[in-house]
Amino acid sequence: MVFIGDPDEQRQPSRAALAQFYSLTPAEARLTEALLEGERIQDYSERVGISIHTAKAQLKQVFAKTGHNRQSDLIRDALMNPILKMSRRPPEQSS
Repeated sequence: MVFIGDPDEQRQPSRAALAQFYSLTPAEARLTEALLEGERIQDYSERVGISIHTAKAQLKQVFAKTGHNRQSDLIRDALMNPILKMSRRPPEQSS
């Protein structure tokens, strides 16, 4: 199988694809999506109204399910995964 794509493309995998591919809960998929968009875990926890401890517990579960131990490895894997690349969300339009 050959995958062809634009290496400069900035779209992120969809939350649903992340959840399905990695077997993430909806909360874990939301967190992973936020990290892929460059949001810091502290900012994410404040934005969604959860404690930093809850966010870190969710991240720990994401690591367990994805086989990664660092955010940078998780992000690289999700952005470079050819299956997830096919599910990328279209870029948001600014008005």
